[in-house]
Amino acid sequence: MAKLVLVSLHRYQRRLAVDEIESLKQSRRVGSTIADILYMLGVALTVCALTVTVAVPAAVTLARWIDFLAVAAFVVGLLKAIMDNASLGEISQVRYEDYVRTLNECDEELAQEGANFPNVVRRIERTALGELAQFCQAALRISYRL
Repeated sequence: MAKLVLVSLHRYQRRLAVDEIESLKQSRRVGSTIADILYMLGVALTVCALTVTVAVPAAVTLARWIDFLAVAAFVVGLLKAIMDNASLGEISQVRYEDYVRTLNECDEELAQEGANFPNVVRRIERTALGELAQFCQAALRISYRL
């Protein structure tokens, strides 16, 4: 009975970790796409400003506005990259992947005939506590600097 409860519990933990991994991947994908679009917009606006400056020298005000928008796009893209770096997304994803891998190994061990149930329980507990410790250490190291 205890083995069944343990297997059910860590299957739930695994499912939760896998869902977090997918969520983190999706979030990072969207964030990277937004930053890339902002950088490309900045480049396009810079080219546009140079073109206006060379082709229509009298349109100084227009060229300055385009320059301003280009710099704004670069700054917003940079801020997005800084916030993504500070979010711990990549570190969290690796931590969850390690956690899932260990739970899968424990499942395989439990499926073997003559598995040492108390040892597997201790390994799962150490894994859960280790994951929590890694989370706390990562949270202490969070930085908003590049």
